[in-house]
Amino acid sequence: IIKLALNDGVVGQLDGPSSYLMKSPHNQRPDDEARELTEGFISEHARQAAGKRAKELAAREAEA
Repeated sequence: IIKLALNDGVVGQLDGPSSYLMKSPHNQRPDDEARELTEGFISEHARQAAGKRAKELAAREAEA
């Protein structure tokens, strides 16, 4: 999960994943909600086909 965040330039606390994976997270959530947030984070930041991902990153940089 950390590698996914680093690859996409995500900074700061990973709220859903830390609630699901840590014993004493900063923000505690019910297990089912934390798992849902973690799975959402993974699916959002998972590797995609190289061309599609490169286009998304280029568009994001162009907006900035």
